[in-house]
Amino acid sequence: MTAEEFKAALASAHAGDVVHVGGGTLEGTFLVPAGVTVDGGGATFSSSSGAVFRLSSDSSATRPTTLAHAHVIASGAAIIASGGGAARLEDLELDVRTGFGIAAEDVRLEIRDVRVQGPIGGKDDPALAQLGAKLDPKLTAVFGLVQHGSTLTSEGVSVRGIAGFGIALIGVEAHMVDTAIANCAGSSFFVEGGAGTFAGTTIDTGLTGRKIGYAILALGFVASGGAEVTTSNLRVDAMKDVGVVTSGAHATHRDLLVTGSGRAGVWAQDSLAGAASELTLVNATVENSAGTGVVLRRLAAATLDGLVVRGTTSRTEVNPQLGTNPVGDGISAIGMRGPLTIANSTLDANARVGLLLDGTDASGASLACTAVTISASATTPNAYGVVVQNGAVPPASGVNQSEALGARDAQARAANLTLAFANASSVPSLASLGQRTLLGTNGLIGTNGLIGTNGLIGEGGLTGP
Repeated sequence: MTAEEFKAALASAHAGDVVHVGGGTLEGTFLVPAGVTVDGGGATFSSSSGAVFRLSSDSSATRPTTLAHAHVIASGAAIIASGGGAARLEDLELDVRTGFGIAAEDVRLEIRDVRVQGPIGGKDDPALAQLGAKLDPKLTAVFGLVQHGSTLTSEGVSVRGIAGFGIALIGVEAHMVDTAIANCAGSSFFVEGGAGTFAGTTIDTGLTGRKIGYAILALGFVASGGAEVTTSNLRVDAMKDVGVVTSGAHATHRDLLVTGSGRAGVWAQDSLAGAASELTLVNATVENSAGTGVVLRRLAAATLDGLVVRGTTSRTEVNPQLGTNPVGDGISAIGMRGPLTIANSTLDANARVGLLLDGTDASGASLACTAVTISASATTPNAYGVVVQNGAVPPASGVNQSEALGARDAQARAANLTLAFANASSVPSLASLGQRTLLGTNGLIGTNGLIGTNGLIGEGGLTGP
């Protein structure tokens, strides 16, 4: 079948019809009507500009608009789905040179066994040297999968080598199983608003651009903007900056493993606009982070049950009040706005302090510790166990540590020691998550941003009217 024959078959198809391509190589932009199924039969589809596939959907259609069994090579966009109905993507290989892989707007989207490959091959890829202060979809692939509104169910999604957002979900109700993301620069998995459950997600090797002016952090899994998320068996390894972020959202992570983060393993904060955050970690392990294992800043509530933070190494941080200082902490809780509960947890061999409690900007804070064990190692002989400063609530009981750590803590109290801590102002992209920044009005995503009215996706944008 030629490209023109395929276009003619699509033009005459009706909801419920199946168009079989049967292999081959076809070039162009292909419009799939609502309710129609395209079985590519292993064919390769490409376009030198614009979208390769545009899937229409209709809420009245009884079947989803479907694309299956195909290889898509895109310079601009691989697949765009819109229309308010349902769409299904199955057994697809997407090779995305620039733009984005999958973009969906107000579509009930179902994805099975879809693999998205961007232009970045790994941490030594020369493409990283071309990433500057702005993300330009005309020069690189900035989204692997991006969806705005409606629902998403998926199993077996893989996204690799994207220079911006591996997966970005904005106001989506999502249920995703067995998702793999690797070698992405910027945010590997970003959830803004909406709600979701995410099971069996692996995120590996978060990268940053090397061109002067590049300031987008390498973040693993981010929940922001009022999102309500629950993960199970989330694995995040080797993020250049932060493994797991919660900013102005409610997040629960069960059986979490974060290793080798360059700035912090887990970072949770209220948003710049003051939206409250709550964090729950159950049976989580955070190992070999630089700087801080778990950062809690101005949270409305945090529950850490069965947490292990081990092997945090020292990193130099700039704190506006305390200057430049090495930081190497297990848990750093700063300015809590509500209850902090730590139970059945181990803080081991962290370079500077096991548990740092700072009362700066705190309001209504409380602390309950049960069966918390803090220990040092031969590599951390000068570590403290618990440091309480600036009016923070100290643990009344429930903390077990060695005699040597207790003696070091007593010395710190006697000297009125005040330790610097990981500070959001030294991490601009973290400090400014929310309105008028990465996401939100006038940001990358939102009104006048890459996604939304007058943006890349949506009304007045590249993919909208």
